[in-house]
Amino acid sequence: MQNIPPPNLLNLREGCVADNWKRWRQRYEFFITATGQSTKPEGVQAAILLTVIGEDALEVYNTVNWDAEGDKLKPDKILEKLEAAFIPKKNLTYERYRFFTRDRKEGDKIDQYVNELKQLSKSCAFEQLHDSLLKDRIVCGIADERVQEKLLADADLTLEKAIDICKSSECTRERIQEMTNTGLGSVNVVNRDQGRRGQDNSMRGRGRARSADPRDQETRSSEPIQCKSCGLMHLPCRCPAYNQTCYKCNGLHHFAKICRNRPAVADGGEVKSASNKSKHVDVVGQYDSVAEDEVLFCGVVNAEQTTERTNQWHVNVRLNGVKANAKLDMGAQANVISINMANKLKVKPEST
Repeated sequence: MQNIPPPNLLNLREGCVADNWKRWRQRYEFFITATGQSTKPEGVQAAILLTVIGEDALEVYNTVNWDAEGDKLKPDKILEKLEAAFIPKKNLTYERYRFFTRDRKEGDKIDQYVNELKQLSKSCAFEQLHDSLLKDRIVCGIADERVQEKLLADADLTLEKAIDICKSSECTRERIQEMTNTGLGSVNVVNRDQGRRGQDNSMRGRGRARSADPRDQETRSSEPIQCKSCGLMHLPCRCPAYNQTCYKCNGLHHFAKICRNRPAVADGGEVKSASNKSKHVDVVGQYDSVAEDEVLFCGVVNAEQTTERTNQWHVNVRLNGVKANAKLDMGAQANVISINMANKLKVKPEST
């Protein structure tokens, strides 16, 4: 244990002298306890203290007025006089101002916020009211209105319960964020792109303070939800289906892919739009639900680049007798090829 190094010299030239002194004294007390110096005579302890404290603090020691001549060789008296010199008299009003104005900043973990409040409260002389005022500061300092509402709803809220509620909310939010950002793997990842129409509608949705669609008002939180109007995950009041017409039933505020109404189909297999104008569709395969909104919507399939080529999700197919390589997508509701590929394969779409 004799190899334990002493604390660094007390810094009186940079930073807050009072904070530097508190931290240095704490390390010094650990040092003399760990090395067994605390059991030695007072004169030896005083010599060790004045040796490891540094030149700047030694000059302060030499200017101290001692109550008794022997006090300057007693370590407790030395520490008492130095503390009085390095720590000014507390301004209790200012210390409490710092405590009561410390709000939880964005990015602060609840443990970090509580620990800082505890440090600030040490200089406030709250005494028996310490835990109660600390609990109140946590409730008032949190910016999340949902968590704050939950804390205020508990008439028997204690400091421990307040911390537990905040930790639970923080953990839940992190898990939701992780689930939202989790990809599908390093190969064959499918990312859905809403396309130009979806982006424009989403931008209009972000510009609204409130949505008139009751579906969007079920939950008003800062977390993504599974929307019943468009079938996508997005923030509340940001639904791209708002004010849009379903091409299956001509209803408002939802997409055709989640529409439960019967499709509005004219004679000849033509799909009616809201403006009663028919849109003719060229399809590769025949489907029972030709009126789905995929008639006007096409997703985008992106595969991440890898060092080795894999054909795990590819299969050879024939399109009108022409052999081609296709990528499998078990979640797709229609088979789609580009016009350029159709021309290259000499495929002529068949009208239905």
